[in-house]
Amino acid sequence: MIFLLIFYLIIAIVTPGVLGAADIRLAGLLGLALGWPGWTTVIGGALLGLLYGSLTGAIMIVLRRTTRHSLISFGHP
Repeated sequence: MIFLLIFYLIIAIVTPGVLGAADIRLAGLLGLALGWPGWTTVIGGALLGLLYGSLTGAIMIVLRRTTRHSLISFGHP
C-alpha cells in the first residue's frame, strides 16, 4: 500500500496537475489489495493501471472525444 501511494505521490509532485488526490488515494487502496499476493502483483498492477490509462487516452483521442492536452482521471469519473 505504501509503495503505490508513494509512487503515485512522486508522480503527482514531479508532474503537477496530472494526478489528483483521488488518484493517489485510489493507488493506496489498490496497493493494499494487490500487496496481499506479493510484490510481483503490486508492480504488475501498477504498470497495468498506467498502461490501461494510456490506452484509454489514446482511444479517446482517436475517437476525437478529447485532445492530447486533456487530463484523464484514474480516481473518479
